[in-house]
Amino acid sequence: MVSSPRPIRVAYLCEYPTLLGGERSLLAFLDQSANQIDPVIVAPPSGRLADALSHQSLPHLPADHLRLDPQSLVGLSQQLAAHHPQIIHANSLSMRVPAIELASQLGIPSVVHVRDIYRLSASQWRILQKATALIAVSPAVGSFLAAGGIPPNQVHTIPNGINHNTPQKSSLALPGPPPHVACIGQMALRKGQDLFAQAAHIISQTGTNATFLLIGERYSTKNESITLESQIHSTTSSMQRAGRWFHLGYRDDVRAILPHLALVVVPSRQEPLSRVAIEALSAGVPVVATDVGGNSFILDEGRGGYLTKPNPEAIAQAIVEVLSNLAKATGVARVGQERARDIFSITRHTQRVIDLY
Repeated sequence: MVSSPRPIRVAYLCEYPTLLGGERSLLAFLDQSANQIDPVIVAPPSGRLADALSHQSLPHLPADHLRLDPQSLVGLSQQLAAHHPQIIHANSLSMRVPAIELASQLGIPSVVHVRDIYRLSASQWRILQKATALIAVSPAVGSFLAAGGIPPNQVHTIPNGINHNTPQKSSLALPGPPPHVACIGQMALRKGQDLFAQAAHIISQTGTNATFLLIGERYSTKNESITLESQIHSTTSSMQRAGRWFHLGYRDDVRAILPHLALVVVPSRQEPLSRVAIEALSAGVPVVATDVGGNSFILDEGRGGYLTKPNPEAIAQAIVEVLSNLAKATGVARVGQERARDIFSITRHTQRVIDLY
């Protein structure tokens, strides 16, 4: 009788207590790999992520402020040693330093999951080169790593995967009359919600009937983020009074809401790989996305959705084009749906990560 291989013991480092794209991708992977991975998740002690870990009965090692100097990680290293991990996996680029240092202290490999594209100094690039392997979530992220001098044999491009099963129904009744156009995600300058707001304002002045939904919260306390939120509210104040703009805040039932939308807009200034765009396509919902980062990869260079420039006028024009011919847009979305269910399968993603381990 042939025995099943033992699960691989992996410690995952998560910096933030939030439950956003990177955290949801990790949870989907751990759910899919339940019999193959024996995880421990090092994450902040409380918050939505901690609640989700408890709900999925996943081992949680509470740790806050993980961006510590190497000496301060000795205590965490001793705690982790009790779990006997075989691999340290940073769930984001920001966790590269503690992951690489902890792996060095424990004498095991390190994996850095690169879900971001942002400027690194020469010394930061040198630290990143010490990782055993890096996972790039899209070809755009792979190009970013190559430009930073990371050797090709260290980089493994593995797109995020999602569960394409039909979600449970949402308790939310969408406000305002259809068609509904939504922008979904954490409120941040790189995500471009201000461009979406300005595009919606342009459209509202043309007489085009549509209700615009902003789903997500601001988490950053940076001045640029606070200013961004203020500008969005100022831009959309007249639309709010007219019942054409609604800020719904954080929702944990987005996948159930998607089938009721006419269109999802991804107005990012910078986008490694939009989980929202993948989920929208999986639900058969048309997507308008700015032609930056991984968006063209998701939309198959425009064959599975609509790519546009990252400015309000171009985004507004693309939205109007879709709304004026929803039958055509649905056909385009169907092409994107087939691609999403193939390329961004959680089964495929899981197997590729396990193969890397």
